[in-house]
Amino acid sequence: AVVEYVKDYCEKKGIERLPNICLPPLPENIGIPEKVYERKEKGIVIPIGFYDDPSRQFQGEYSIDLMQGNIFILGSSQYGKTTLLQTMIKQIAVNYSPSEVCIYILDFASMFLKNFSNLKHVGGVITAFDDEKIKNFMKMIQESMDLRRETFSKLGVTSYSSYVEAGYKDFPNIIIFLENLTAFKELRGNLEDAFLNICRDGLSLGITVVITNSQAGGIGFRYLTNFATRMTFTCNNTMDYSAVFDRCKVTPKEIPGRTVIELNKNFYECQMYVPFDAEKEFEKVEMMRSFIKEMNAKYADYRNTGLIPEVPDVVTKAYVMPIDDKKYGEFDLPVGIEYSDVSPVRISMDQIHKLGISGKDDYGKNEFIAYLVNEILNKCLENRAKLYVIDKVSREVEKLVQDKENVTYSWNAEDVKTYIEEILEILKGRYDIMMRGDTESVNNEPFIVLMLNAKEAQGVIDSDRNVLALYNDIVGKYKNLKVFVILSDLENQSPTYSMSQVQNPRTQESRQD
Repeated sequence: AVVEYVKDYCEKKGIERLPNICLPPLPENIGIPEKVYERKEKGIVIPIGFYDDPSRQFQGEYSIDLMQGNIFILGSSQYGKTTLLQTMIKQIAVNYSPSEVCIYILDFASMFLKNFSNLKHVGGVITAFDDEKIKNFMKMIQESMDLRRETFSKLGVTSYSSYVEAGYKDFPNIIIFLENLTAFKELRGNLEDAFLNICRDGLSLGITVVITNSQAGGIGFRYLTNFATRMTFTCNNTMDYSAVFDRCKVTPKEIPGRTVIELNKNFYECQMYVPFDAEKEFEKVEMMRSFIKEMNAKYADYRNTGLIPEVPDVVTKAYVMPIDDKKYGEFDLPVGIEYSDVSPVRISMDQIHKLGISGKDDYGKNEFIAYLVNEILNKCLENRAKLYVIDKVSREVEKLVQDKENVTYSWNAEDVKTYIEEILEILKGRYDIMMRGDTESVNNEPFIVLMLNAKEAQGVIDSDRNVLALYNDIVGKYKNLKVFVILSDLENQSPTYSMSQVQNPRTQESRQD
């Protein structure tokens, strides 16, 4: 009664209540503050939560330096591990450029992190079903580690931090997020030693690993010794806390986002920030997409050179060119991706001289021929090439070359004789010029491309000894005088020595099936 009377009296008189002697408990939901974050001079420092120190009556922001150590996060499902990774990724994207930090995500859990795949900071997202992609990723990281070791040795620096302090910026800091270590070990056990090697040696080379798991059992001492920073959300097994922290008496409340952290050798409760505050998942996804769009617009001119090599379902020139780090020659044609090492494949017309194409029409052969013709036509329009085409009666190539400059076209197989005679006269003229020592004039001549898209044309050549002799001069004696022959209507079978003389494998330098 007395308390109620005093309360009513103070409210009527407008007397403010004195502050509590204790700080309020941590909120159960804290969004990322909108304040401008001040970057540190060194490291990759990001704020991820708010911690409570009751004994000192202090509450403050908790930040981690991703260059100072790998991070291990433990906790049962639905308590915020994935949300914490989202916070880390968002804070990295906000505070650092893609040229400073490159992120790779191995999502072996809910695959929710796949939503970040389009972010320019992200070099790739791998799920449990990406067999080839994860192999290519491990190979790429190992090659990157070897290159960094060699570079650091030449520069006389011993670590990535020393490399950055010296003012070098060629290598970005790499952050690898692995969601669900147990699933990774079960599904990719053959890669476990290689991944453990990254955890052990990567930090000094600028590669930080962030791992989450739902249980401490089975992780092993080999892993934990490589993780200087550890956090625990609520765990179903109370023994898991002691497995991660030594002599820790603090356990987190069963609140999503609530963790136990170690700071200055003391343990505190910490409430992690919520990166995208939405009640429903589809609303959160929309917020993520808006954020990604905003970040990509900020770095619109940045070209991501750290993409995980992979062969996409549809290979386009726009995909191949950015990942090919070799300089293209004037007459190099990008044609695809090599499956074995996911490297770009090119056809150099001035080196292979002849190309045979076989295969079933409905397995992409016709599309490849159309692509090849268009690439050559681009050079024809620039007066760098001249194309001769003998087409099938069905005239499949006609619509591609119709009304194009520097193109001679026919669907009559007999016209191949005229083409060969004309081409040979041009090559003889070039040969005479070159013999006089005027190599520069020959180099300025357009590339001659003879495309036989009809096996009937090959039959015409085979049946006439004189024409066959002229053809052999073109692909033999004069082949280095900027001439390229395409046989795009080969039989869908293995080459034999009894086949047409035109496509004899003894003279066929390159064949695409």
